[in-house]
Amino acid sequence: IRLSSMAKKIYIVGYTIMTENDIKNKCINAGMNDCIFKPVSLNDLCLMFERFSRLQAEDIISIESITEIVGGNRDVLKVILKKIQIANSKDKDDLIICNFDLNVKRLKKISHRIKGAAMIVKAERLQISCDKLLQVDFEDEKNMSDFVADVINEINVLDKFIEEFVFDNLSDIK
Repeated sequence: IRLSSMAKKIYIVGYTIMTENDIKNKCINAGMNDCIFKPVSLNDLCLMFERFSRLQAEDIISIESITEIVGGNRDVLKVILKKIQIANSKDKDDLIICNFDLNVKRLKKISHRIKGAAMIVKAERLQISCDKLLQVDFEDEKNMSDFVADVINEINVLDKFIEEFVFDNLSDIK
């Protein structure tokens, strides 16, 4: 599975009845990301998904690229991340209004702006969603609404990641 370039980001979990301590290491050494044991509790699954979501964070935004831009200054990093969230909030509102009004020209302009900002912070999934929105046939209101919803969803994912990152890593900065 890992040899396929498409599968490199797949989260593989071993699922076994064996509870020996070295089983988890064997699973990880075999190329899996994690291992859970039978019987599985809801708590076990939640912890596994939490670990998985942290691994997927690199697909949401590149904190490293922003940190490079600000020269490693944590104060400036926090300000930039908060400004991204403020811009995201405005962009979501604008997308909803333009979609409702079927203002295609403005919708494309907003999508370009969002994509540009996403490129700076290397938010690849948001860039892809914007590309899909920009390529949709705007006569097809259903697809347009679906792609607007996808962009808004990716913005929400980015905002949640920023919130968690700031809380986990920059909460000591006012």
